[in-house]
Amino acid sequence: MPQKSKDRDYKKEYRRDQSSAKRRKYRAELGRKAVEMGHYGKTPEGKDLIHKNGKIVGLGDRKTNRADGARKATMARMKARRRKNKAASK
Repeated sequence: MPQKSKDRDYKKEYRRDQSSAKRRKYRAELGRKAVEMGHYGKTPEGKDLIHKNGKIVGLGDRKTNRADGARKATMARMKARRRKNKAASK
């Protein structure tokens, strides 16, 4: 098992990323919408909540939803890598 080079400070990450009033309001809105749509405890088999532009837009196919998220993450990494390489070549 590989050793972690450094332990994560989850409290620090929460303070940095999630504790602002804007983020708390956003998470509360997502939770309310999920309850309204019947997601908690009643989600149909193979379905998942679909997010678009920071909003829950409905229930959709779990496999497609997660594949789309992975595709977006891959594209973001590639874009960041291109920016880094472009800056390094200057």
